[in-house]
Amino acid sequence: MTTSNLNKAEISHDQPTGGMPFPAMSPASTTDMPIFSTDGEYLDGYCQYGVTATSWSENRLDILLTASIGPLWHKYWDGSTWSDWQRLGGYCISSPAAVSWGKNRIDTFVLGSDRATYRTWWDGSKWSTWENLGGYSHYGVAAASVGENRLDIFAVGIDGAMYHKRWNGSAWDEWNNLGGYCLAAPAAVSRGTDCIDTFVLGGDGAIYHKAWDGSTWSGWKNLGGYCQYGVAATSVAENRLDIFTVGCDGAMYRKAWDGSVWSDWQHLGGYSTSAPAAVSRSQNCIDTFVVGGDRAVYHKCY
Repeated sequence: MTTSNLNKAEISHDQPTGGMPFPAMSPASTTDMPIFSTDGEYLDGYCQYGVTATSWSENRLDILLTASIGPLWHKYWDGSTWSDWQRLGGYCISSPAAVSWGKNRIDTFVLGSDRATYRTWWDGSKWSTWENLGGYSHYGVAAASVGENRLDIFAVGIDGAMYHKRWNGSAWDEWNNLGGYCLAAPAAVSRGTDCIDTFVLGGDGAIYHKAWDGSTWSGWKNLGGYCQYGVAATSVAENRLDIFTVGCDGAMYRKAWDGSVWSDWQHLGGYSTSAPAAVSRSQNCIDTFVVGGDRAVYHKCY
C-alpha cells in the first residue's frame, strides 16, 4: 500500500445506533489456561480483545480490558501495589481506549454491540453511566487529550477510513473523515499543546502516521514494519514519540521519534496476541502492556 492509495471513497459514518445492553454476567474463568512464552510482570485477568493504559500521575497506572463476555474491567497501580480487577459493566466488542486530562480523571471509550462508540469516565470518586457518541465503527477507538477538559477520539469506519470526533470542553462535534485505509484500531497521543499524532495499521501491514499541528492535518506517512495487530503510541516529552506494535513473530517492536528522525524498529521480545498498550508516567519511564498467549495481561517498563 502506498500513501497515494490511502484515501478511499467516503461514506456516511453516522449509521443508526441503538442502546448498549448491560447483561449481568460473571467473569470468565482463567484457571488451567496454557501459559505461552511472554516475559514481563504477570497481571492475570482474561482478555478477549486488547488492553489499554493511562496515567494521571507519576505513581499511578490504570489499565482496562474487555473480557471474553463483553464487560469492561479495570485494574490500577497506586505506586506500590496493584488492585484487584473491578468490573465496570457494559457490553463491548473491541479493545477499550483510555486517556487522562487531569489528576484523578480517566475517560474510557469502547465499541458497543451496535458498533457505536461509548464513553464512561472516572471523576475522582465514581464512574459515570455510559454515554453514546454515535458513529459506526469497524474496529476499536483511540483517544488523546491536548489539554484540560479536551478530548479527541478516533475510530475506523466500515469503509476502512479513520474518523475523528472532538470534545471542546462543552460539546462534541460531528465525526470527521480523515481518510486512510486501516486494518485495526488506531492509536493517538498528544506530544504538545494542540498537537496530536495518530497511527494506523495499513492494508500492507505497515504502520502509517498522520499528525495535527494545531491548524491542519498532515498527509499519511509510511513508517514501515509488518505487523499482525494494531499499534500503541505514547510521548515522554514534547516532540518525542514512542510507538509499539506486534510483529508477525508475535514479539513486540518499538520505534522512536527524537524530534527530527525516526529510529529503526527495535525488537523487544515477548509473545503477544493483540495490539499492545503504552503510557508514559514520567520522562524516564514507559509502561507497556500486552495480552499473552494465555490471554492474561503482562506488564513491562522501559
